[in-house]
Amino acid sequence: MQPDVSKELREDRERIEVVLGAMKAAVDRVRTDRNDRLVEWQQAAVELALTIATRLLHERIESDSFAIDAKVSDMIAQLGDDAAVTVRLNPADLALLNARLGGRPLVPYRGDPRFVADPNLGRGDCQVEGRESMLLSDVVRELDEIRDELLRSLKNARS
Repeated sequence: MQPDVSKELREDRERIEVVLGAMKAAVDRVRTDRNDRLVEWQQAAVELALTIATRLLHERIESDSFAIDAKVSDMIAQLGDDAAVTVRLNPADLALLNARLGGRPLVPYRGDPRFVADPNLGRGDCQVEGRESMLLSDVVRELDEIRDELLRSLKNARS
């Protein structure tokens, strides 16, 4: 009787090991699927956030509630000691800036640069030219860079 019990135990153990292996493989597949879905959800969240941000920004620009004066001032300040000579803006943005300034200088302590209406620039875009350097703010490109950085951050967080 003893040999039969031993054989049955061995067979039971083999069946258990097969089932255990299958269960481990199933758990691994579930983990992989879950991680894949998490990556997809994170990417979708970034895309959704950028879509919302883009829409809100464009609505602010189109409704003339975008702070173009603050943007131009910040860009001029970024030049540091290199005095701004020319500021190029979309014609609608330049009209908005002029209306907001009401004849007052944008940068009273430095003297205003020459403002140029540039139809090649999109709404919300700005180009500030100094004597030695030039800054360009392109809203679409900046949003794309934010998107790319967020996706890179997600990828780095997973590694």
